Amino acid sequence: MSDQTPYLSLVIPAYNEEENVPTLLQRVESSLTPMGKPFEVIVIDDGSTDKTPQLLAEGRASIPGCACCG
Repeated sequence: MSDQTPYLSLVIPAYNEEENVPTLLQRVESSLTPMGKPFEVIVIDDGSTDKTPQLLAEGRASIPGCACCG
């Protein structure tokens, strides 16, 4: 994502979603990138006890335009 104000903000709650996080982030990126406008993705971890926080951190590091918050 560039330094521009986001055109779109997507907020996603997550609780024990380790099986879904990688696919979710990949699909969100592939859906939003083609619009050619700045966007942000904010995934809120609602107290997961599985690997969801770790996967969100990895997603934040590897996917441009993804902001993951715990």
